[in-house]
Amino acid sequence: DKSTIVSFNGAAEKLFGYSSHEIVGQPLDLLIPAGLRARHGAVVAEFSTENCLGRPMRHMGNMTCQRRDGSVFPSEIAISKVV
Repeated sequence: DKSTIVSFNGAAEKLFGYSSHEIVGQPLDLLIPAGLRARHGAVVAEFSTENCLGRPMRHMGNMTCQRRDGSVFPSEIAISKVV
């Protein structure tokens, strides 16, 4: 599934405010502000058709993420395929 969280380490737990137990298996959209979800979804959909296994997402500019409490913060993320 291109939009499901499959791994969440301790640093991510502290940063986002979710435990690994509660977030793994949930939609990635939980970590993205509502106004940016469509744009991010389009990038993920495009990536899913490419032959590479991973790439940085710096070409998008600053990525904004959202914590459990609703606060947002700038971030640099990467995308990779799990085979």
